Amino acid sequence: MAVDDLGAEKELFVDYLNKKRKPFATHKLNEVIAVTDRVAVFRDGKVIAEKLTSQTTAQELANLMVGRKVSLSVTVPAMLAPEKSPPA
Repeated sequence: MAVDDLGAEKELFVDYLNKKRKPFATHKLNEVIAVTDRVAVFRDGKVIAEKLTSQTTAQELANLMVGRKVSLSVTVPAMLAPEKSPPA
């Protein structure tokens, strides 16, 4: 479940993290930005960047993680997309 899907529970979760101030690891970049004030990016077991989350984006973090520009959106080919039911 994404942090944005938590609704009212999101505030409790953010409060919990703020009180604990413990590091955690995740690839869910929007959640990282939503609940942290600093982030360290690792690649190949090494810290390659440290950023204030208020001064970065999910796109920049993804690029740093991979070491090149990446796309955060996914395009599904029509032949693999689920069929849409005709309107009733």
